[in-house]
Amino acid sequence: VDNLPEKLAKTVSRDGYQTVHISRAWDYIRSERLEEIKKMCTADEKKCKAYVNYADKRFGLTPLHLSYFNRDEKLSEYLMGLGADPSAIDVAGRKPLNMSFPSFVNNSRKWAKQRGSACEIPEVIADETGEWAKEAKRLIREGEPVIIRGVVTDKVPTLEELVSKFGNVTVRVGSVPYADYFGLNIEHLKLSQFVARSVRGDDDGQLPMYVFAKDATINSEFFELMATLVRKAFPVPDIFDDPSKIGPSALHFALGREGSGAPMHIHSDALNLVLAGKKRWFVLPPQDAIYSRKHISTWVKEDLPTADPKPLECVQNAGDAIYVPFDWAHGVINSGEFTFAFALELLSDRESLKAFKW
Repeated sequence: VDNLPEKLAKTVSRDGYQTVHISRAWDYIRSERLEEIKKMCTADEKKCKAYVNYADKRFGLTPLHLSYFNRDEKLSEYLMGLGADPSAIDVAGRKPLNMSFPSFVNNSRKWAKQRGSACEIPEVIADETGEWAKEAKRLIREGEPVIIRGVVTDKVPTLEELVSKFGNVTVRVGSVPYADYFGLNIEHLKLSQFVARSVRGDDDGQLPMYVFAKDATINSEFFELMATLVRKAFPVPDIFDDPSKIGPSALHFALGREGSGAPMHIHSDALNLVLAGKKRWFVLPPQDAIYSRKHISTWVKEDLPTADPKPLECVQNAGDAIYVPFDWAHGVINSGEFTFAFALELLSDRESLKAFKW
């Protein structure tokens, strides 16, 4: 915080940095970026006009695509004044205006109502034909969140079986994932101890605690399940690297009772699979992203009712997988009696586009 420009530091958080509003940081960046581009184009307007419709060879994105992606209205207007083409198409068939995620959010809610679903993000139903994978790949290729229903139907371990097999594994326990990174307390417990305490509802008067951790033994057992799903439902290797490139170290497992979970946060592309229990998801596009260390139960009670804009919501059941694109903010609260899940972070060529955000 001490290293932030004074103007930005005063606006980015209003609750003592429990929650950081990334959208306010974007407003600051947009203002600074526009001034820099104006200076550059004033110095060499001919060059700016020559490259204003340049499309990168990998994704076909023009500067106008990226300015719309960043919801930078003033820069978009400036680029079109230089001759930027609003009808340019990228490799996914999107015009610059389609890169503005508010239209996705509005349409996603509209489609949910049309299909009579309470889930506000696109849903794909896995079936035996395998045709569902084509639709999943299409949505994922466009960089939009999607839930794949019933993608895992094989028998998965019960909580008792999990404790019997991995009970001696030592796990980090905190109110949020990696709590100590945010100045919050953590404990190191055996998995069996954590489960016994959580089943009793004994969190020493605190909010429900959560395990979000890596363990070589657990990861090696479940990694191939996740990797196989990625190979089937994702555009590999077209956009995403095969999970084997990183291996089991990219996998996290999550465990917690009702009311535990992860606060709003962002990271790289990730696939999330629930094997037991349920998760209630809250999802915001990049330009509205927030990053919080506030316990998710507290956030749902205190912040969600007045949140503007409202996040997209969806309940993930056992056997469902959710893809969350990079930079999309998301939080989860466990709504099943006890939830056991995995999150696999992915390597994506698309993340290289961060270099184009100026």
